[in-house]
Amino acid sequence: MFYYEGVAGYTFIMGVIALFIYIYMFFKSALIYGSVYYRTELYIALSTFTTYLLSIIMFGQSPTIISAYLIPFSFVPYFFLVKTNADTKTVEKVLVTISVLYIFCWLYQVSQIPHVVFGERDDAIDNDRGFARFYIATKEHLPFLIFYFLSCYTKRKDFLYAVLAFLVFGVVIFHVARQMIVWSGLMAFAYIIYMNKKNAKKIIAFAIVGGVAFFIMTAHFTILNDLIAVTENSTGGSNEFGMGNIRFEAMSKFISDFNTNILSILFGSGYAAVGTSLYSKITWFANQGYYISDVGFVGLYVSQGLVSVILYSVLLFKVLFKCKVPKEYLYLKFYIGYIVLSYLGSHALTSNLILIMIAIYILKHTSKNGTRDYILST
Repeated sequence: MFYYEGVAGYTFIMGVIALFIYIYMFFKSALIYGSVYYRTELYIALSTFTTYLLSIIMFGQSPTIISAYLIPFSFVPYFFLVKTNADTKTVEKVLVTISVLYIFCWLYQVSQIPHVVFGERDDAIDNDRGFARFYIATKEHLPFLIFYFLSCYTKRKDFLYAVLAFLVFGVVIFHVARQMIVWSGLMAFAYIIYMNKKNAKKIIAFAIVGGVAFFIMTAHFTILNDLIAVTENSTGGSNEFGMGNIRFEAMSKFISDFNTNILSILFGSGYAAVGTSLYSKITWFANQGYYISDVGFVGLYVSQGLVSVILYSVLLFKVLFKCKVPKEYLYLKFYIGYIVLSYLGSHALTSNLILIMIAIYILKHTSKNGTRDYILST
């Protein structure tokens, strides 16, 4: 999950093993595919499989490229959780464990600079933002712990959890990823306000004073200044919308020039294997400064088409605004909200999608089965 270099040579074998596990889960979960309650998820899975087939037909990719679809096919283990009626507390512990494990892996990677231990690219370390930046899978989901610890503090009123949430946000800042820092901070603040409505004005006033003090004290903080510089530099150029931002320009180019026929518009162009025409096309766009990982939902459109964009939007809307959940799990809505907002200009939603699906499983499972606790709905 974190791309540990020690198993890099066994990627193919692990992919095959994972594929067989997915196949087992798929058939094990067969009985729930007709459930109306999970129909949107099923439609997304079917749309993704259609994308896989079309990428073979249109771009001549080998059927073995299915290993690249293990993340988009994360609905399979999701359906398995539904079929086995997995305990939500146990599933929640899995999310916590993965997130905590990630922090330890990140700390170890920091201690090994300049050697790359975890990450997807050989050139994974750079310092243009004031601190070493790594391309480690799952990093966008780290803020889950912020919401989890804030939830623990809300339930138990133990100040230790508030401290832990603050420390995790510190780790988030040292990831020097602007989308992750801004949206996790705003959504965590929104969660605090929502759970403390009676003291909302005091909290907002304190936040304003604290924010001003923070910027004064960190006026010469290298990471902050470098992040601001990167943001300013990335706003160069212009596009047809009149917006001087390379990401808007990239979105425009991907929408207008990538998917060029009705099938690819509906179901996307798929996920590329090295040496294929699709891989060459993505590389050409990257050489122009347009990265599919920087355009969020537009990237989803490129890979899986308009149908998937609509279906994902429907699913997220239902989970965030229609799904009634116990108070103890409300924090998961804010976590998913952070992911959605990050995905406007990043790639958090469908990178390691399984983590999002675990959170959605907890929300939908508790909503479907009901609870004696106080029920909330945003």
